[in-house]
Amino acid sequence: MSHLVSALSPAPLLQQVNKEHHPLAPLWPDFKRHPALGPEASRKPQDFPLLDSYDLTLERAFAAAQLALQNDTLTRTDVQPPASKLGNEDASKQAHVSLSQQLAWRDRTDKSAPKTPSPEFDMPTTIPTKRKAISADLTQPGDDVKKPKLEWVDSSIQSPKAKPGRPRKIVEQKPRRSLPKLRKTRPVQAGIHIDIWCAIIENSALSFVFKIKDIAKKIRQLLVDKPNIWKTVRLSTYGPDHPDPPPGLNERQYADLLVGCGCQSKGCKDFKARKTYWAFQRRWCIPCMKKNVVMEAGCKSILNKYPDIQNCIPSVTFDGWGNYQCIGKYTEEKPSWLKDDSWSKTGFLRADLARIIREYEEAENGFSSSDETSVNARKLWIDERTKANNEHVKKLQSIENWMETYKVTVRKQKDTKKRQKSEFFIAKALTMNPPLEFDILKLTPCFRNAISTSAEASEKTWKFLEKKLQIQRGKAESLASLWDSLKEHAGQLPSGAEEYATIASERLGNTTDKQLLILALADEVLQDLITAPDAFKVADEDFVRIALSRVYTLFQATVEDDDDCDLLMDDARMVYVEKIQPIINNMRDESRKEAMSQLKCPGCGKREVDRGHDFLDLMDHIRHVHANRIGDFDYFHVSSAELPAAVSFPWCRLEWPRNLPILAAGQDPKGRWNLHARVSEHNSPPFLTDTQRALKIFDDRVAATSIGPSASDFVGNVMFAVSMLDENGLKDKFRTQIALEYALRKLQQAQDNPPDFHLFEELHFALLRDGIKGVFEGFRCKNCCETVSREGRTGYFARSAKSLEELSEHYQKEHCPNEWSQDMLALPTVQELWNELHLPSNKKAYLAFEELFPTRQESILDPQLRGAKNQASTND
Repeated sequence: MSHLVSALSPAPLLQQVNKEHHPLAPLWPDFKRHPALGPEASRKPQDFPLLDSYDLTLERAFAAAQLALQNDTLTRTDVQPPASKLGNEDASKQAHVSLSQQLAWRDRTDKSAPKTPSPEFDMPTTIPTKRKAISADLTQPGDDVKKPKLEWVDSSIQSPKAKPGRPRKIVEQKPRRSLPKLRKTRPVQAGIHIDIWCAIIENSALSFVFKIKDIAKKIRQLLVDKPNIWKTVRLSTYGPDHPDPPPGLNERQYADLLVGCGCQSKGCKDFKARKTYWAFQRRWCIPCMKKNVVMEAGCKSILNKYPDIQNCIPSVTFDGWGNYQCIGKYTEEKPSWLKDDSWSKTGFLRADLARIIREYEEAENGFSSSDETSVNARKLWIDERTKANNEHVKKLQSIENWMETYKVTVRKQKDTKKRQKSEFFIAKALTMNPPLEFDILKLTPCFRNAISTSAEASEKTWKFLEKKLQIQRGKAESLASLWDSLKEHAGQLPSGAEEYATIASERLGNTTDKQLLILALADEVLQDLITAPDAFKVADEDFVRIALSRVYTLFQATVEDDDDCDLLMDDARMVYVEKIQPIINNMRDESRKEAMSQLKCPGCGKREVDRGHDFLDLMDHIRHVHANRIGDFDYFHVSSAELPAAVSFPWCRLEWPRNLPILAAGQDPKGRWNLHARVSEHNSPPFLTDTQRALKIFDDRVAATSIGPSASDFVGNVMFAVSMLDENGLKDKFRTQIALEYALRKLQQAQDNPPDFHLFEELHFALLRDGIKGVFEGFRCKNCCETVSREGRTGYFARSAKSLEELSEHYQKEHCPNEWSQDMLALPTVQELWNELHLPSNKKAYLAFEELFPTRQESILDPQLRGAKNQASTND
């Protein structure tokens, strides 16, 4: 009983309540008589808070008293209940015996113990569920009352309310395992040892580790404290034969080049670039790569001035189209992944070329070309750096060769998985009711999309695909039957071709009443678009799309006869050719002309390369590329056998849909199109050019003479203007235009003649020596461009951009051998420069332009006062 008293002592799980309502209240008289409680006079019920608990259930109370009695009386071997009653002598099984059973067995077996009054209880045949019934059953029976037979049941099982006299079923309860609920809003509080994190990271993929380093601070600190984890993860991902990082790179930087994403050029916003150029140990997008690399043909003067200097730095090889191929030249065995190209070119990194030039000029003081000792010293200097460069390039080639071979292997594995996936779906399609043949299955877009990925096929993926095939098989079967019928009548002229020729001949000349009405409505719409206020003008990119949409809407509102309100695609072609295209061709601003004419295809997704089209080319592209597939663009599918031989698009066969498949250059294609959707005119507002002020952007200004080098220093003035416009967000072509105009205007103050061609060679050398990239690079010959547009011929220097040295050599040889003019460079127009300088993001560039070209009134002011004025404008 002492243990029972201790079990009823204060516990953290119990709450104090009134003792009258407690189920063990009848035991209180025996507690008072127990000698372990001390003198009876000093004992009060309030000293035992266990009796004052409302929420203590019967099961908890019996369990507490049971454990106490078990330790007190039932631990001896002579007082254990028989096995036939308990079922098991294990202590864990005895813990489930009820309190009344424990008391009864103590009275029956403990004969040697001294006689002390102890409570005796009658065990009910059923377990009541109400506390009143329990209190009534726990009364002290008299001496002449026959005790009922005890039933051994599992008291831990809570059964529903049983009827009186109904026996209770003995059910073995299985232990339930409570799992923690993982939630995003409630992070796991349990700590994980650092060694466990190391084991998890070391067995993960390198790409996964590189991503989570920026998510969790603890993991990032772990990777910093234990940098060897990077090597372990890399070798576990690629294998033990993967080459070590090149000199100058640690394991984390090496992992960034292997699995990282995003262009590493400063200020570039291309976050999807993945190509690593191992010769330069950089990951760039294609524009940034071409900006940082100079071709061998563009630096001939430097290579002639410093012979054999190109052998001291890494080089890269490009194919005839300017695409990157490999590092340098593979002198030993040529890799299998490298393509043969007889028109290959060599390029160098601008930073490496500038660095080796500076080192050569510093070492040039120790040797000269006339002294034999100096010649040997120069040769030794070149040989040492050539040998070190060859070893470095060989190390980089091993890395590049390993990675490219690995990519080829992975690509082959993906192709194998795609083929297996296709075979699985083809076999499953034959089990459909009715079976779906492969000739029909390959026409459905859902099948082509399903086999485009290398994920493994399963029954679950087939169930998803089967639901889509049930929807698309109808169109695919009708298209397949149409092709079969055309093959059967291949030698006959279909009636559709004759009908098309008849309609086209009637519409020839645009002289019908309906065509004249459409042209008149087009004039009205275009006049409104051109003369609209600034707040309602549309962007140049949306000009064609919105003009055609408004013509369609205005015609539907004008014509009342439903039979004559249908428009053909030939009507849209007529509006574009007769009304819209002349407006675009008469634009003086080349950038606005290009923005208006270049449209995008909505069917070309992210994986497809979509160059700009005009309206006519876009319709042909959609018919030949997208209309042959089951999907949104099958509206434009018309068999070539049903059209005359000279017709490439069925203009006179198809109706003009409400929503033409046209996207502006700034819109992203989704691969979908709805011909009944409303045409949205919401897009970025155009930047309106003030033509009169744009034409005078240089006329009202003069080159600042109080700043920069002397007027006769042409190269120094160009470099000064470039440095003034650096790091302010202005594009390279506009920086070139402003810097060249500034240097030419100052040179006119010193001499009347234009600069000689050798000055441009010096300028090109200075740009390379200082590592300035982008400026005076990527321009076409202006004279050749004007000849092409006037005579319709194509020229090599008019199609693609060239370096300054190549343009200078070409212009001197082909156009003007004696003197230089601004026709050598196809610079932007003054309207384009005006638009660029007045963009909100180029405010700093505009202030730098005003400092280089102040107005005639500001030119007489002190430079410090003019700078204070510009600073005030910046603060405003």
